[in-house]
Amino acid sequence: MTFSVSTDGTPQSHGLLFPESGIPLDQAASDPAHFRQRLQGLRQEERQAIQWAMVGQPADVLQPVHKGMQVEAGLYATLNSHLADGIRLDPGEWSMMRDLSSALGRLPPVPGEYLRVVEYRDLAAIPWGTAIQVGDLVTNHPCFMSTTPDDSYAKWAVGEYACSAQPYALVFCRIGSATSGVPLWPGVDARPGDPSVVLFPRDACFLVKSIARAQATGQAFPAMRIGVVLEQVASGQPLRNLHSGEPVRVRTPW
Repeated sequence: MTFSVSTDGTPQSHGLLFPESGIPLDQAASDPAHFRQRLQGLRQEERQAIQWAMVGQPADVLQPVHKGMQVEAGLYATLNSHLADGIRLDPGEWSMMRDLSSALGRLPPVPGEYLRVVEYRDLAAIPWGTAIQVGDLVTNHPCFMSTTPDDSYAKWAVGEYACSAQPYALVFCRIGSATSGVPLWPGVDARPGDPSVVLFPRDACFLVKSIARAQATGQAFPAMRIGVVLEQVASGQPLRNLHSGEPVRVRTPW
């Protein structure tokens, strides 16, 4: 397969276009025992919100935070979808948003580099290089943002879309200098290297350092790949949503 590649900003984004070759990521050492200790210090509602955010991880490592807790599959995804679409939250969703925000502020973040994979089914909706340029500030607000501490999901996504025969695009965002990513350890028997999800709060802000685009010139899927290098920053204005490119104002605390 052949691609036409262009890069804006620093050259590091070029290395994100083909995760099949590996995307090295570096994080500070993390301690699952410390996470569990801090988890037990949360309110029950906060622990439950964290558990809901873990739904979707492999069932063999997913364990309830509370004995007998009923986990509603898909609630976290539904909450994020409603936040993204501006749909009025029901009381349960509002409570989960508040409790998850509070929990992320009390659990230990692990500084380092993380990877975010985004799918676009409408190539015209891609904001990278158009609405979003190098030097812009972006945020995932109003949503929470799931990332991974390694490139395994990115490799899986490329293989999955290679079989789809659809003109989709995949965006690989490497977040550097991350300070607020919280690894979600899936169970009491978690070992170092086990967290498959690292969650960022709704008010995280990032500086766009580099954007690379690879457009397939023949029959290749995904039809377009985009690599983006982000660096977490404390805050700033103006901000754009990193999925849509639309201007956004972060509203806190919730």
